[in-house]
Amino acid sequence: MWCLNPGPTTPIWCPSGPASLRVAAVSERRDPMPLPDDAEATIRKYALQNAVQHEGKADPGRLAGKILGERADLRPSARELQPLLQKIVAEVNAMPPNAQRSALEAIDPKLLEKKVVEQRVGLKPLPNDDIAQIVMRFAPNPNGPATLGHSRGMVLHAQYQQQYKAAGKPIKMILRYDDTDPATKKPMLEAYDILLADFKWLGGEPDHVFAASDRIGLYYEHAENVIKLGHAYVCECSQESFKALKDAGEPCPHRTQPADVNLANWKRMLAGGYAPGAAVLRIATDIKHPDPALRDWVAFRILDEPHPRVGAKYRVWPLLDFQSAIEDRLQGVTHIMRGKDLIDSEHKQTFIYNYLGWAYPTTVHWGRVKIHEFGKVSKSLLAEGIKSGKFRGWDDVRLPTLAAMRRRGIRPEAIKNFWVSLGLTEKDVAASMENVEAENRKLVEPEANRFFFVEDPQPLDLVDLPSSGIVGHAPFHPEHPERGKRVVKVTPAHARVWLAKADHDALRKDEIVRLKDLGNLRYLGQNKAAYAGNDLAVLKQGARIVQWVHAAPGASVSVEIHMPDDDGTIKKGLAEVAAKNDAGKVVQFERFGFVRLERVGPEGLSAAYTHA
Repeated sequence: MWCLNPGPTTPIWCPSGPASLRVAAVSERRDPMPLPDDAEATIRKYALQNAVQHEGKADPGRLAGKILGERADLRPSARELQPLLQKIVAEVNAMPPNAQRSALEAIDPKLLEKKVVEQRVGLKPLPNDDIAQIVMRFAPNPNGPATLGHSRGMVLHAQYQQQYKAAGKPIKMILRYDDTDPATKKPMLEAYDILLADFKWLGGEPDHVFAASDRIGLYYEHAENVIKLGHAYVCECSQESFKALKDAGEPCPHRTQPADVNLANWKRMLAGGYAPGAAVLRIATDIKHPDPALRDWVAFRILDEPHPRVGAKYRVWPLLDFQSAIEDRLQGVTHIMRGKDLIDSEHKQTFIYNYLGWAYPTTVHWGRVKIHEFGKVSKSLLAEGIKSGKFRGWDDVRLPTLAAMRRRGIRPEAIKNFWVSLGLTEKDVAASMENVEAENRKLVEPEANRFFFVEDPQPLDLVDLPSSGIVGHAPFHPEHPERGKRVVKVTPAHARVWLAKADHDALRKDEIVRLKDLGNLRYLGQNKAAYAGNDLAVLKQGARIVQWVHAAPGASVSVEIHMPDDDGTIKKGLAEVAAKNDAGKVVQFERFGFVRLERVGPEGLSAAYTHA
């Protein structure tokens, strides 16, 4: 889960569940935001509804996204909302089911009604799809690995490819790297392979993969054609002087040059006759166009910056709008799908298509998506953090990259389900990272084995044990008895267990507690507890259930859990030794959360936190 800093500074990100801040773009913090007076009533209403719908137990993880989605005024106070949400959920969950229902009926009887929601399967058909073959392209800039935001384009392209293939409709999918900006969006060599792997991870199957930087000569040829037709010219104005003319709707003095002069100046550009910034090639549009951004836009510029793939072979580079326009035509693209923030690209490119007598592809756009918990993420900022050592790499669990999510055990199906549920619409939508986590929880919960884990372990010695000892039987999964149980025997010879420091420090003399799936203890003080039988009735009397790990030799394994908080916290503790058998999988450390066990090493297990 990610949080937006409502102050005037750079946004920060923070996780849901037990974790704190993930990444701080700045160290500055804001003052607490006051909650509206009716916040508590809203939380209680939806907590009661959620509890009634889920057998008396409201889920705070599901509630936060729903409340923030419907109450925009509460979003700036998201951080302050969490303690109140937890408090009210605890109160509601302590109520008997009939009392929950009665309370909800008194507040809003309509919320008791079960609504039948007809869910769309997949995405709606593309417009103008009644053609022999659909050709689409996914065209990322390889200046860094993909983030969750970039994954929307990946998922939508992959989903349409799968849907049309399943329907028997011919479709071709192109993966094109738009890498013709070696300066401001300098390509990263490793990103080419990473983006391809990410696209495939999310279900894409590209039929053709190529980089635009390998095809610069083709763009030169088409630029020359447009010049010869009199629709492009070499402009030698400074940026400042051209902007003044453009804003006034006045033409550049070079705009009326004959085509042969512009062609000669173009060849001079290619031959190195101009310094960077001394000349650009502009597409002649409508100098009085209502949108100044469309007035005689730049198609090519001169850069001395070497390209990571092709080095210093070229100095004259096409801007994205020209390169993409030509390439879409050369590849026979029939449908272009992109964010509506790129609608201006379509308007610019239409000039080229009209000049060359081409028909523009069908375009569809998706609206902006605001993830409540996100700030604006820039790959350059992330790259700087990695270079400085703040982050441990592109898969640092604090980052919003797909590499980090994959490492944490977020399934591609969860990301896919999240984006497909939003559909393809130009409407701006707001969502929560909790929605992704909720989708992932549906996938991992039935599969994840359960294990005990104690953070910052503290010893507790057991006395008055039966001579034969006591045996704990904990299922690997409560809903899958066929998987068996973890069986642990605690004997007088090995009568020490480990408790998490938080549970250990909360012990009070003569307090009865229950070691989960083992038995009851009476705390005697001085790190000792007497066995007090196995009667579950103590739970009705308020006894706490605590996690534990046997301290016998070979019964436990050290665990380091990489947390997605702003400090990169590594939580340390002990888990049952049986957890080693699930290395590489997502498991649930009971009463802690889901984690992905990355590897077993000499020092024990290394894990990445998934979510609550």
